[in-house]
Amino acid sequence: MLLLCHYFSGSFGLPSLIRLTLISCPMLGSLFTASIAKTLTSLEELTIQDCHGLKQLVTYGRAQKNRKGEIVQDDLHDFQSYTSMFQSLKKISVMRCHLLKCILTVSFARGLVKLEAIEITDTPELKYIFGHSSHQYPNKFQIELPVLEKFALYDIPNMIAICPENYHATCSSLQILVMNDVSLSMNNLMLEAGATDSDLSSDKTVRLFFSLSLSL
Repeated sequence: MLLLCHYFSGSFGLPSLIRLTLISCPMLGSLFTASIAKTLTSLEELTIQDCHGLKQLVTYGRAQKNRKGEIVQDDLHDFQSYTSMFQSLKKISVMRCHLLKCILTVSFARGLVKLEAIEITDTPELKYIFGHSSHQYPNKFQIELPVLEKFALYDIPNMIAICPENYHATCSSLQILVMNDVSLSMNNLMLEAGATDSDLSSDKTVRLFFSLSLSL
């Protein structure tokens, strides 16, 4: 599998990177190893378009081959360090990545404390926003997205849920939830907007936009 880091030689980090945009990289199978992802402490915006070979954003816990055929082993095994990844990320936008099955695993989702917007479009194999992790969590594990305001999903025909069974996403600041041509049952959404009775008459009311193809 070709990783973005294979285009660079030696060990490196990206602590000053604020915006990353990838367009039309059909051979790219993954973006980073977890070791490199851990250095993305300043990344605020991640935009990926037309990367049809992309299967996962972050690879961890397995040996990989670089472009020279050399084995590159991801050396990050401390699970607790996953929670510090993407700590500055504010916006994720993914469009037309036909092999991608999840955006991030639930391990990485725990660090998204500044995430404000998620927009996913025309990603037909996507099953979850936050997918299964190799780490075993207790039942009813909760993912906190405290400042997420917009969740927009378009043309995702095979989506199962926001996160797998026994996981639950809480978005206390959610204002807009858009699902257009998403084959997702409301019972399987696994997403809590965090609105209270007092919010229903205030500006905090969540605006919902659904297409007719949404399963009710």
